[in-house]
Amino acid sequence: QTCALPILNPLEYENLNDLIGKNLKLNIELKKASDLPEKYIFKTMCRYTWNDSSYETKTVERRKDPIFDYFSEHITAITEDMVNYLMYNTLTVGVFGMIESKKKQIAAAAKLDEDETAFQDVLKK
Repeated sequence: QTCALPILNPLEYENLNDLIGKNLKLNIELKKASDLPEKYIFKTMCRYTWNDSSYETKTVERRKDPIFDYFSEHITAITEDMVNYLMYNTLTVGVFGMIESKKKQIAAAAKLDEDETAFQDVLKK
């Protein structure tokens, strides 16, 4: 069973207090990040907090321009506390990137050398 919420026009209200008792529908869409510094692309994700809960995107590995394709719909009853929160706070989305450990970088480079040597051995045969 779905419940259709009426769409409110905020211009019909004098102030946010007139919205108390109504529902707020907030859609968050995080498509991608662009041009991240190379050292932070080992594992990248976004995180935000809404209504005292944390949400995060999937983790994307080794991409300078990671695509998250994240969407979430939040429906919240508007209370006096929510009005105060909306008036004095902002929604902040953080983009977090992990730095790959030196040991993993060295191991990956060694694996590449090993694969290249094996490939060259196959070519010689």
